[in-house]
Amino acid sequence: APSNLLWPDTTHLKYTWIGGYRRARISSQCIKRAIRRHPVFAETTGVDIGERTKWMTRPIKQLLIEAGKPEEDARAVAAAFARSYAGKMDGKSDEKTSVLLYLSRDEISLIVDSLLQNWDDDLQQAQKGNTLKDLVNEIIKQTKGRTSAPDIALFGRMLADKPELNIDAAVQMAHAISTHRANMEMDYYTAVDDLQQLEQDEGAGAGMVGFTSFNSACFYRYARIDWNQLITNLNGDEELARRTVEGFLRAAVAAVP
Repeated sequence: APSNLLWPDTTHLKYTWIGGYRRARISSQCIKRAIRRHPVFAETTGVDIGERTKWMTRPIKQLLIEAGKPEEDARAVAAAFARSYAGKMDGKSDEKTSVLLYLSRDEISLIVDSLLQNWDDDLQQAQKGNTLKDLVNEIIKQTKGRTSAPDIALFGRMLADKPELNIDAAVQMAHAISTHRANMEMDYYTAVDDLQQLEQDEGAGAGMVGFTSFNSACFYRYARIDWNQLITNLNGDEELARRTVEGFLRAAVAAVP
């Protein structure tokens, strides 16, 4: 079927040249996201997937509030921790990190439990604008090179500014390439404004017009799993590793970006 799967910054469909012909392409990152977020993946593993976000302060703050801490104090401590953990914050918000972080639910729970155990000191440091470096270093030490989230164990985690948080991926995945030459078709589309009045407003023109591209292709996909690395990433849990492989295979069949 015609599809509009993935755009680069040119707003045209991604493609590559192989054998003298232009072929359709889907990036491996796009496919991996579709796999990890497909319901069958979590259903098969029985474990929540990780969260990739710049807003790690939000779940931390929410759990601190649920533990009985005032919202303003929870916000300040969560922001102080994120600043210490990520190294840099977004220039537009002191609650948003400058880079995407990839965290499991267990890691978030560990962070919150650690903050609650040292609450008075953490709050004092946060109110002074200081970092929570010692607490961060202890959490990194406890979680180094392992995760409870099957998707993080599969696809790894990399932070250039904090290499101690890195986890080697257990999956190598290539970009999906069409098995044949793929032409790009252009589509000029319109959207109708249901409440636009012919006489009073802008006449009979469309509410929105645009121009985009489509193609249709049979894609060849390639991936391989390093079983030993997967077990290592899951802290030796071989049974979870087996469910993770099954979940990956099932989601790879079912997921469409």
